[in-house]
Amino acid sequence: MARALLRALADDDGLEVPSPTFTLVQTYDLRIPVAHFDLYRLADSSELDELGFDEALSQGICLVEWPERADDALPASRITLTIAHEGDGRRVKISGPDEKPQRIARTLAIRDFLDHNGHPNARRRHLSGDASIRAYERIYPADGSVSRILMDSPRHKPGPFCRTANTTSSSRISPKTSFPSSPSTSCSLHAALRRRRSTPAISTRAFC
Repeated sequence: MARALLRALADDDGLEVPSPTFTLVQTYDLRIPVAHFDLYRLADSSELDELGFDEALSQGICLVEWPERADDALPASRITLTIAHEGDGRRVKISGPDEKPQRIARTLAIRDFLDHNGHPNARRRHLSGDASIRAYERIYPADGSVSRILMDSPRHKPGPFCRTANTTSSSRISPKTSFPSSPSTSCSLHAALRRRRSTPAISTRAFC
């Protein structure tokens, strides 16, 4: 899972991601810096300081295997994934503070939207957003056709200074897949594949 996440962040399916079992930590200078920790051989949680955990966390993302070895030294606002064998596969239970599962539920809703709008098994790569609540992803269709830009624009209630009445229920989402007018003009967007879908309940999700 850590290898897949790192390759997705790097947008490089061939990125070498060695296990940090013996080095204890591997760092990756990606668009968001990532430090991959394996705490299996940690004798005491105080050793996290020697590994530069706090510094790595202040600069980017920390992926931590065997977190129970230093549970008292890890931030309370973390996302925890518990992996268990189930039949012939594995089930991952995700837990965390309220806002964390909400963001995870949103990205799973986008995956569901893609699956039901002609893009099953498409690869997704995050792009930089703008100054609004919108976020963008580049979608690589599984059939190898030209990539698309997806704009994730969650509905929200207008602020106290907003003059425009908004009567749309905030419990609905409408992810929009947008297409560049040509491969070289990705900023020229045209709304397409618009579909209204219900937002999933915000709760800890388990998935295979």
